[in-house]
Amino acid sequence: MDKTYNLGDFHVTPTVFKVLSVKKRPTDVHPIMFGPNCIHTNSSTKAYSAFLHDVADNLTDNQLQLLTIDTDEELAFKIAIKLCFPGSTHVLCTRHLTKTQTVTYSLVSIK
Repeated sequence: MDKTYNLGDFHVTPTVFKVLSVKKRPTDVHPIMFGPNCIHTNSSTKAYSAFLHDVADNLTDNQLQLLTIDTDEELAFKIAIKLCFPGSTHVLCTRHLTKTQTVTYSLVSIK
């Protein structure tokens, strides 16, 4: 999950998921599909929690236990995920971590 699209006063946070009941041939890999999108006017924990609670209500207990969520380092996401998916695995996006590391090293080398 990543708040990607800024549409004026609105933001769109798309989701994707792996379809574990299907495997592609010949790669034997689960396909990735678009999931629900959150359209919101602010990036608060309350906004993300409302969306994620709706998602959680539509998952089985087994699906909730298998859930791995990949996000950026946005604090509101982290808090909402802990509230809505306490048994899930939360990982940080490699692209965002690399960007943060590059900026940090650039600032250190300037000093």
